[in-house]
Amino acid sequence: MNIAYAALTPLVQCGPGTAKLECTICDLFQLAQNIYNFVIVFAFVLALGALVWAGFKIMTSAGDPAKYKDAVGKIRTILIGIAILLLAGFVVDLVLKVLVGGSLGPWNKLPC
Repeated sequence: MNIAYAALTPLVQCGPGTAKLECTICDLFQLAQNIYNFVIVFAFVLALGALVWAGFKIMTSAGDPAKYKDAVGKIRTILIGIAILLLAGFVVDLVLKVLVGGSLGPWNKLPC
């Protein structure tokens, strides 16, 4: 996924004020995909900021074991959150392929 594409793509690509005036069911699917891409990029940006902050807390813990342990716990939590974020799409794809017998393509690429 291209971060610039996800950040600069308008969420709604049909209707008044756009090049395409009529909205179809495919536009609804595209809206869902655009929202998904935006949320993923936003979550990664937040996680990066939180990792930097937790790293700063480790550097400024001044040898205090409680502060150090708290910052390491935050880093662990952030990394678990990133793993869940990355695995969520894979799990949905896997479950859908198992339910329909493996004939379904990527779950977030609908043929329109």
